[in-house]
Amino acid sequence: MKSDALVNIIKIYFLIVIVIGLIGCESNEPEVEPSKGIGVFSVSDNKRVTFAPGNLYYCRANGAWCFQKPQYYCNRIYNLASPVIDRYNNGWCSSIDSLGSQIDLFGWGTGNNPTKTSKDHTQYEDFYEWGNNKIGTDPKGVWYTMMAEEWEYLIYKRPNADSLYAFARIYNNVDGLIIMPDAWTCPDSVKVVLNPDHEDVYFRNVNNYYDNWTILEESGCVFLPLAGRRSGLLVDANIDVGAYWVGSYMDEHNAIIFNPKNHKLELSNRSNGHAVRLVREIK
Repeated sequence: MKSDALVNIIKIYFLIVIVIGLIGCESNEPEVEPSKGIGVFSVSDNKRVTFAPGNLYYCRANGAWCFQKPQYYCNRIYNLASPVIDRYNNGWCSSIDSLGSQIDLFGWGTGNNPTKTSKDHTQYEDFYEWGNNKIGTDPKGVWYTMMAEEWEYLIYKRPNADSLYAFARIYNNVDGLIIMPDAWTCPDSVKVVLNPDHEDVYFRNVNNYYDNWTILEESGCVFLPLAGRRSGLLVDANIDVGAYWVGSYMDEHNAIIFNPKNHKLELSNRSNGHAVRLVREIK
């Protein structure tokens, strides 16, 4: 009898230890608040998202995924010495420094292989969501790549859609598209010309923002910089070049991109390197 009682006491003791351990595990891993997004944007009749605080980049030096800050930053504006990716390090320049290790022009769906530079489209058949990675302090699965129908709704179909985007230049050297949030009201101290019939050069001269860009950003505006493009190891860093990957597959060669310059959906070979701006659904 005494031995049975001792066994029961031991079982109860270990059960208590296990329960305490489980409670301890929960308390040591608090739920992390995701990074603050920019604005509130409708991408369907019943779905809203907020944009990531900047373009996505991968740091080759430590394997980390991060968002550019501020949001108009991209590798192109750093004017790196060589537009050719180093053949041995798969980076943006031959020296492995803080800029040389940042990759921000990706092949389609390369969330699991961000350094891939092959020009063979058959190596990009499967889309691996970039948001499936831990990005900064955000856990996996917080952010995602918008699909073609979501971009189409955002730019063309949401209420007052044609009054909620404008081509612009930020700090005199970064061209791109401003996208305004739902129910946006232009701040009194800033002028924004909304006329999609003009050429983008016209907008560079009229919608040219310095310190007043901060006012627009604080009103919930997103800016998509023309971040350049890549083909294999060659990077085109011209100021008027750049597009963003869409999660939608088109055919055996192509996927869909969003072009900020003409605010349209287009096709691109899946092996090409384009920028990525993720969003998070607001629930």
